[in-house]
Amino acid sequence: MTKTALRVQALLLMLLIPLAAAPPKKNPLATLTEVTGTVEIQRGQVWERLYPLQPLFPGDTIRVGQGSQAILMYFGASSESIEEAQSPYVVTDKKAKSGQRNNVNKKIGLIVQKLIRGEEERTSVLTTRSMPYKTERLRVLQPDGTSVLFLSDFIRLKWSGGLPPYHLTILSLGKQGREANVLEKDVKDTSLDVPLSSLPEDTYFRWQVTSGEQQGSGTFHVLSRTASESINAELSEIMQQIPQRNAATRYLIKYGYMVDHALLYDANKVLVEAKERFPEDETFKKLSIH
Repeated sequence: MTKTALRVQALLLMLLIPLAAAPPKKNPLATLTEVTGTVEIQRGQVWERLYPLQPLFPGDTIRVGQGSQAILMYFGASSESIEEAQSPYVVTDKKAKSGQRNNVNKKIGLIVQKLIRGEEERTSVLTTRSMPYKTERLRVLQPDGTSVLFLSDFIRLKWSGGLPPYHLTILSLGKQGREANVLEKDVKDTSLDVPLSSLPEDTYFRWQVTSGEQQGSGTFHVLSRTASESINAELSEIMQQIPQRNAATRYLIKYGYMVDHALLYDANKVLVEAKERFPEDETFKKLSIH
C-alpha cells in the first residue's frame, strides 16, 4: 500500500471514530402546556427558566417554585400536574410509556409534537397584524387559504388598507373553474359578517375587496355539514381526555387540532378566546403573532 493510500485510510479512520463513538440522539418525550409562577429546568449546574412548548428529553430535571405549577404532557400520554411537592421532577421513558393506552392519547401527543416543532408559525395567516396605514394598499387578511367549519353562525371577512367605501364580492368556484356570484355588497367598515347559511356547504370560494383602484382577494373552503360534525365529534372525544381544571391546555389542544386540520380560521377564533381568558399565559403569547 502506498504512503498516499495509508494517509487517506488514516484520515477516514479519524473521521469515522467520533461518529461511531457519538451517543444516539435522544427524541423528546414531553413538553409543558401550562406554566404558573416559577418553573425551571436544570442545564448542567445551572437552573434556567422553562417555558411552555419547549421539548423535554429523557433525564431532564424540572424544579417548580413555591405556589407554582406546571402541566406536563408526555407524547401519547395523559397530562400530569407538577407542583413544588413533586420537585425535582425527572422526565423518564417509563413515565412516557405508561400513558400510551389508547388512540385518543396518541392523537393528543401528535398534536403537541407538531406545535413544539414550530407548526405555530402557520398562525401568521390567522391574526391581524398591526401595520402602518397606507391608503395606496389594500390587503385581504383573513380568511385566506383555509377551510371553515360549517357549524359556525357566520364567517367574518376582514381586510385593511384602502379607503371606504369598499366593494366586496364573494364567488363560488365550481367545476372546470366556473365562478358564480354569491354575494356583492358595498361596505363602509373593514369587515363583514356573512351568515354561513347563505353559503353553499362543501364549496370553495374566492372573495375580493375593491377600494378605488386597489384590490385584494382571498380564498376559503366551507366544509360540508357532515364533515364538520365528524370533526367536532372527534375533537369532543379528545377533550374528554383532558381534565376540565387544565383549561389552558384544553385551549392549546383544540387550537393545535384545528391547525392540523387546516381549519386556520377556526383555530384563530380559539386562540383569540384563549388570549382573552388567559392574557398573561406564556403559551398563547408564543403562539400569537401581532
